[in-house]
Amino acid sequence: MKASAVLICYLVMVTLLAPAQAWAAADQLEEILQQQTKARQEQKAKELQRQEQLETLKRDQELNRSQRQLDQIKQQKTEPSQPHQPQAAQTQQQLDQLKNDQQLERLQNDQQINRIQREPDA
Repeated sequence: MKASAVLICYLVMVTLLAPAQAWAAADQLEEILQQQTKARQEQKAKELQRQEQLETLKRDQELNRSQRQLDQIKQQKTEPSQPHQPQAAQTQQQLDQLKNDQQLERLQNDQQINRIQREPDA
């Protein structure tokens, strides 16, 4: 008789505790999933920043090359009849366009990074 009472008591306890353990496990799983999502978002933002830095370095190199070319053209003694004056203007225009493109891309990358950081964790 006592064995059956103990068994019934044990079954009642297991029945009552099982849902609580399941909820705790579900909460832990949800927390792990949120942490993984956050880690992925941070990784994606870091990767975008690395890509932006690489692109910035490439653009800076191109800007420096164009600026050197422009400076070289301006330093050359040219007569108005020589074709170097239009070339200097064209190089300056290219340099200005590169600077504008760089600024636009930097703003777009900043917006993309901000959008990733604002994404919900779920």
